[in-house]
Amino acid sequence: MLEALAAVHREFDEVKFIPVKMAALIVFIGLKQRATGRHLRMHAAHFLEFRNNRIVEYRAFLDTFDAVQQVLGRELDVERRGSGAAGTP
Repeated sequence: MLEALAAVHREFDEVKFIPVKMAALIVFIGLKQRATGRHLRMHAAHFLEFRNNRIVEYRAFLDTFDAVQQVLGRELDVERRGSGAAGTP
């Protein structure tokens, strides 16, 4: 971890980490697809920001590619073209 942080600081002149007051949850999601009876299993991360005891912001992260493959019941054949986002080199 320290090596990774050091690499970030070597690469960039300005690095900001701004703390956000949030509650974080990692949840297991289990679903049963009505049409096929197939069971789907995945994990998601949920982040909730509170102000005055009310949720003012909600964010969630899920491996949607895995979810789509599970819903379809098969692996998708995808050609990878580099290590960047959305297949960019």
